[in-house]
Amino acid sequence: MPAPSPTATDTPAPSPTTNPTDTPIPQPPPSGSLIQNGGFEQGADPWQESSANGYEIVDSTNPHSGQYSAYLCGYSSCDDSISQDITVPSGSGTITVSYWWYGYTTRTAHSCRDALTVALLDSNGSVIGKLQHSCNTDAKNSWQQVSFDVTSKLSNYAGQTVTLLFNGRTASSSSVTSVFFVDDVAVSG
Repeated sequence: MPAPSPTATDTPAPSPTTNPTDTPIPQPPPSGSLIQNGGFEQGADPWQESSANGYEIVDSTNPHSGQYSAYLCGYSSCDDSISQDITVPSGSGTITVSYWWYGYTTRTAHSCRDALTVALLDSNGSVIGKLQHSCNTDAKNSWQQVSFDVTSKLSNYAGQTVTLLFNGRTASSSSVTSVFFVDDVAVSG
């Protein structure tokens, strides 16, 4: 008896599978860090934004690293802020605030008309300590890193919530103004 000859059959091709789109998950702050999303890469959350003209503060115009930074001002009569609450740790360790900032101005006047102010506030909004007050005259059109030991300023606030505030303000002007960027914020303690 002759051997049966093989017959061609269609083998079904596997249907393509789709991979689900990854949803970004907010990352917890690195160990020892008291701030979340210091590089603004997850958008504004958990930062609180406020703008006199209703602008979003977290923006991709001029990041120091990554894709986003905080963009404060760039328009007349600006009052823009971004802030985050932090819990002051108990214990005797050093608490440091560091960040990168960038100032740009079209002003030629040699007086302080526009400013970036960085401060720590208590739960009532009162200033615990001012870390930086830089004017349009300090604008270098480049990124600068600053770091502050705030241990003594926060020594009476262990276990309490305080606010780290970045505020930009500009004077009224029709043609000249300043802009301030902040990025890579870290608070270690």
